[in-house]
Amino acid sequence: MFHFSLVSCSWLDNYTINEGLNPDEIINFESISPISSPADSSSKILVRETIYSNSDSAHFVSLSTTSGVINGKSKNEKMQVNLERYADFILTTGQVPGPVLLHTSVLGQYSADTVIYYSISYPDTILIIPNSYSIDKNTVLNLNINLVKNMGYASKGLTLILSAQDSVGNELGNFITTQTYSPGAPVVATFTGTNDFTGHVTLKAFIKEEEEIMAQGMTTILLK
Repeated sequence: MFHFSLVSCSWLDNYTINEGLNPDEIINFESISPISSPADSSSKILVRETIYSNSDSAHFVSLSTTSGVINGKSKNEKMQVNLERYADFILTTGQVPGPVLLHTSVLGQYSADTVIYYSISYPDTILIIPNSYSIDKNTVLNLNINLVKNMGYASKGLTLILSAQDSVGNELGNFITTQTYSPGAPVVATFTGTNDFTGHVTLKAFIKEEEEIMAQGMTTILLK
């Protein structure tokens, strides 16, 4: 039961929260800004929760999310509403693009749900380290592929395409990843020259959506 701060009228003393109220008048998502943000583990979303305007301002409301962190702490946080009967939560986006369920509640029994979306966060550039190298033919070279953003991180689950070509564009050798991408960490890869080839090989790493290259990096290896 809610307790009201306005009690001058005696009929309010026995008023229960469900009398004449719709569910969204008890607790609701008043605003979410911005409504869509990239899954870059960094972007901030302001989520405002409101409760019934005649309720006590001492009530705590909770917010939970299926992805991201609330108020820099966890996936489920509580805050006390202010005198205007609302509380502002800060949601930091998670690593995976797609739908995210937000759930808010008060007094453990009145709740509301909504769904927002995290969009794909692409890297600003791709760096392949070492950026130039010379190795013996038919040997293995270990490389780190870094998906770099100016702010935050690229989303988890991106498909990284690798290629190795000679000077006229023929596919050459074996360029593969040995570890999946995790935001903030490099992708480990190996390149192996084959068929006794000697000369320069261009290694490319790129992310492609349909026909558009979203990000690309390259390095040149000399096989001798």
